[in-house]
Amino acid sequence: MHEKGVDMKELQISTYDRVLVLAPHPDDESMGCGGLLLKHPGQCEVIVLTDGRHGGLSGQDQQSVVAMRKSEFEKAMAYALVKRWFFLGVEDGKLSENFAKFSELDLSGYNIILCPFPGENHQDHTCVFDFLRKVKTQTQCKILGYEVWSTLSSPSHYIDISDVVNNKKRLIAFYKSQIVQVDYVAKVIGLNCFRGLLPYPAVKYAEAYQEL
Repeated sequence: MHEKGVDMKELQISTYDRVLVLAPHPDDESMGCGGLLLKHPGQCEVIVLTDGRHGGLSGQDQQSVVAMRKSEFEKAMAYALVKRWFFLGVEDGKLSENFAKFSELDLSGYNIILCPFPGENHQDHTCVFDFLRKVKTQTQCKILGYEVWSTLSSPSHYIDISDVVNNKKRLIAFYKSQIVQVDYVAKVIGLNCFRGLLPYPAVKYAEAYQEL
């Protein structure tokens, strides 16, 4: 019996929907929502909340790391045909201390906003949904949590990304500064392969989301 699939819904995004992905760091959007970005080119926008300065190798100059990660992100977004993005520029690791800066963002006009789900095991990830609640985004906007550092216990939605999984591998691979440290391509796609068990009947690869 495939009990896990009973309450799962396939995430439906119409051609008229305007979608925003909030990424704590450059690469979170591709690891957590890369399949969604690739399947809906031109509809998605991305805001990167921190500068990623602490994501370099030991001894690297922080400003060089910031520039490198920004360049990697821009190449990834060009590949995914994301036309609009923005860097909030908060120091990596200090997002939870910068609600005032977050609150200056214009989050109106979106049909769907995606952010890391509140149970994520990373200090820059856990505060994003709480920030969203505080700024009181429009009530008709659907907010979905995605997974990067921790897994959702009861996802509410999934997207079948089987047809774009090789593109997602390439998308993540643009972050050379990160995959030289950890093979994020293999680990993320491995999770997507496992998430393919969620729907019934099962699919090859899926991304999981939780409506918040």
